[in-house]
Amino acid sequence: MTYFIFIPVVSFLLSVSFTPICRYFAFKYNIIDRPMGLKKHSKPIPYLGGVAIFLSSIPLILAYLLIKNIYSSNIIGILISITIILILGLWDDIKMLNPYTKLVIQSFAIIVLILSGVYIKIIYLPIWFNIALTFLWILGITNAINLIDIKDGLAGSITFIASMTFFFIALGNNYQFIIMLSGGLAGAILGFLIYNYPPAKIFMGDAGSEFIGFLLSIISIQISYTTVNKIALFAPLLILGLPIYDTIFVIIIRLLHRQNPLHGSPDHVAIRLNKMGMENRFVLWLMILIEIILCESAYIATTVNTYGAVFIYGFILILALIFGVFLSKVKVQ
Repeated sequence: MTYFIFIPVVSFLLSVSFTPICRYFAFKYNIIDRPMGLKKHSKPIPYLGGVAIFLSSIPLILAYLLIKNIYSSNIIGILISITIILILGLWDDIKMLNPYTKLVIQSFAIIVLILSGVYIKIIYLPIWFNIALTFLWILGITNAINLIDIKDGLAGSITFIASMTFFFIALGNNYQFIIMLSGGLAGAILGFLIYNYPPAKIFMGDAGSEFIGFLLSIISIQISYTTVNKIALFAPLLILGLPIYDTIFVIIIRLLHRQNPLHGSPDHVAIRLNKMGMENRFVLWLMILIEIILCESAYIATTVNTYGAVFIYGFILILALIFGVFLSKVKVQ
């Protein structure tokens, strides 16, 4: 088991190498994000960071599976579905697809995943409800990570912390394939962050944010969190709490202003913190701190009794509601 510790290290080194190569090809083939509309960066920035993350993590996992001669319908379904999502994101980075097309293809990838046997299996719920919950969870997290990718280093930092949290949880429970997935993803994201930390030299693009979100949502439902209390299954809501919170906040604000929730607008949590006078780097580190606290809270909630877990979830929910009301009063226009 000790050699699994080196998985994030290997994927990190691969990512450090692959990211500048992908950056080169992004410039060569004009796969570039140019400042316009809501995009405030001062100069064109290349995409393909997500491709570097994919190449630094998934081939490593494939090599392990081939060496160990491990395969199953679940594993094949996961690999096929995440590849579909990567291609979708890359296509979107190049051609700028409309949100409805993206939702249809994302839904197809989720159906492929479910048909392979990968879905939430809460024993207290009927199978049809578990499948419906799986569909909504994966679709929601995939787009939540995509939505929060609005500032240099933000989505990468949050998903790195979340990936490492899942890695250590899986490590403690000997989920070998999930250890490979989460560890490989964490290392690959960290290597990418070297080039994405502000000022960014490369973006992960939709290929990266959607791939990472999709994979994290899969990882989160493949782990058993604890036997100490029955509500430990809510731990992923805290581990992925920031992108979930930002998505819900944005949807509510847009609906209140009679705007289409699928269309962009400058009403994200990070942007509102900027409008309060906080500098970009301060906002980034504040969000990182919040993500660390949420992940620590998720872990603690799996170690205490039911009453303790309810208190943790309830306390964080109250703080989130207060924070949301406060942020909603910040003018962004």
